[in-house]
Amino acid sequence: ERTGQLEQANSTLADQQKLLRAIADAVPGPVGYWGADLRCRFANAAYSGWFGRQPDQMVGMRIQDLLGDDLYARNQPFITQAMQGKTQMFQRSLVKADGTIAHALVSYTPDIADGTVRGFNAVLTDVTELKLAELKLSALNVELAQRAEEAVAATRAKSSFLANMSHEIRTPMNAIIG
Repeated sequence: ERTGQLEQANSTLADQQKLLRAIADAVPGPVGYWGADLRCRFANAAYSGWFGRQPDQMVGMRIQDLLGDDLYARNQPFITQAMQGKTQMFQRSLVKADGTIAHALVSYTPDIADGTVRGFNAVLTDVTELKLAELKLSALNVELAQRAEEAVAATRAKSSFLANMSHEIRTPMNAIIG
């Protein structure tokens, strides 16, 4: 009977793990969990995909190995703060595994139990379309400012021309009338 209960408990646990995996993989954004040793404990399909890995390759991987030296160095201050129990939110541009440039809003949320930071959840929100729209809007604003300057310069030139023409016309008219 004890063996039957143990098998039932294992089966229930396996079913719950499958359900949680299915839910996590259905989340469109990358979600991962990094332990206090900065090794991956969990990564959903989107998280693995961003970095060109299979989910089973992620578990146990060091964060430095996933991010590479440059990106790790840029993220290090946020990682340190998260490991000190402080939630971090920041924007990051990075080259995804498929070579495209992505813009992400990144959140590192500490996992604290009994006053000890056990690791942190990493959640990325893809804001690439918003960032591209922002960059396009910025470029259009620069173009608009240039056109406004050109319009002001054209207005000054027109005013100067009209003033000169008025003077050129008035001078002979004064002579004729006078």
